[in-house]
Amino acid sequence: AQFAKSYVHNIPIVFTAITDPLSAGLVDKIGSKSTMVGSSDKQDLSIMLNNARHLIPRLKTIGLMYSTKESNDKALLEMMVKSAEKVGINVLSVAINEARDIPMALCKFKGKVDLIYVGASGPIQPALPLIAHESKRMGIPVLNMNETAVKEHKVLASFGVDYNKVGRNAGSLVASLLKGQDLTSLTTIYPKAEDHRSLISRKQLEFFGLSLPEELS
Repeated sequence: AQFAKSYVHNIPIVFTAITDPLSAGLVDKIGSKSTMVGSSDKQDLSIMLNNARHLIPRLKTIGLMYSTKESNDKALLEMMVKSAEKVGINVLSVAINEARDIPMALCKFKGKVDLIYVGASGPIQPALPLIAHESKRMGIPVLNMNETAVKEHKVLASFGVDYNKVGRNAGSLVASLLKGQDLTSLTTIYPKAEDHRSLISRKQLEFFGLSLPEELS
């Protein structure tokens, strides 16, 4: 998307699944007009953290790996720290430069965090099976944004934006452009509270000796 903005000037550009288009330099400010428009996957981490606390009452520190090369990862880290501070949860963040750094990064969470969160990071999300296996061995539950891993009982729970909705939001912008609407009249669409989804693995609950809270049932 950043490359396209620099080199494509005569065709409307629609981006999708960009966590923070502002920090990525794609738009000037939230709600402003731009030469680009799109659909963000910026989730409400406060809801996620409150759900996590219901699942894991002892939750005091959450572990987060982030790629130094991904603007989405940096945006996630900043949002996580701000949201966690509001609800009294600490964040232990570990930076990685390459996917091969993940096993060593995981070791830094041992005995120091009560939960590991894996976001939609390009370099990190594909390593989820490894993260889930090693985290389980260390006795640390994993919260992920991908429902598939929950259905396979690899991680405790998922919480995140419904990417079908993110795609539909982008599609609605594309449709408006194809119908002749001027790009400068459109604004980037951000997820609403109802655009979030959550799923919990009962098998993982049993493994970690947790029970399903009534408020999440």
